Amino acid sequence: MGQRKKLALWTSVADEDSDAIRRWREGDGQALLGLVQRHQATVYNVARRLLGNDDEAQDAAQDAFVRALAALPGFRGESSFRTWICRIVTRLCFDQLRARPLRPVSLKESDSAVADGEENILARAALEKAIADLAPMYKAVIVLRHVEQLSYEEIAKILNLPIGTVKTHISRARQHLRKKLGADFGLPGEKD
Repeated sequence: MGQRKKLALWTSVADEDSDAIRRWREGDGQALLGLVQRHQATVYNVARRLLGNDDEAQDAAQDAFVRALAALPGFRGESSFRTWICRIVTRLCFDQLRARPLRPVSLKESDSAVADGEENILARAALEKAIADLAPMYKAVIVLRHVEQLSYEEIAKILNLPIGTVKTHISRARQHLRKKLGADFGLPGEKD
C-alpha cells in the first residue's frame, strides 16, 4: 500500500475515532463500540507479539481497553486514539515482561512448519522466534514499525522516546535480527 493511501486510511480512522469520542462525550453510550472494534486487532497483535502468549495477550488487550475507556474523559486528543491505546498496551506488556523471568516463547507455527515442510513457514517461525528473543524495547520497536507499520513519530509517542532514540533502537534491533537470521535478512519497509 502506498504511503499516501496509508496516510488517507489512518486520517479517515482518526476522524472516525474523534467523532466517536465526541459522540460519547455528548451522551451516546454506543459510540465507543466502533472505536473498540477498529482497534482491537491492532491492540491484540501488539500484545501478542510482545508477550508471546495468546492468553496473556488477550488479557493485556482487554486491560488496555478497560484502562483507556476509564481514562477517556481525560483524553485530550494530543495524539490519535490509536497511538494512545498502543501506548497503554505497550506499557502493560512491559510491566508484565519485567515481572516475569525471561523464557523462550513457543511458536505454534514452528510445530506445524516441520510437519508441513514449507520453507516460508519455517522462515516466518524463525523470524518470530528471533523477534521474541529480543530485549523488550527492541521487540516493541520492531513490532510497532514492521508489524503494525507505525511511523517513527507514532512509535516515539507510544514509547515516550525521542525519534532519534526510536531510530537507533530499530537499527540495533535489525542488527540483532540479522545476526540471528543471516546478513540477507530483511523486514518489510526496512529501507526507511
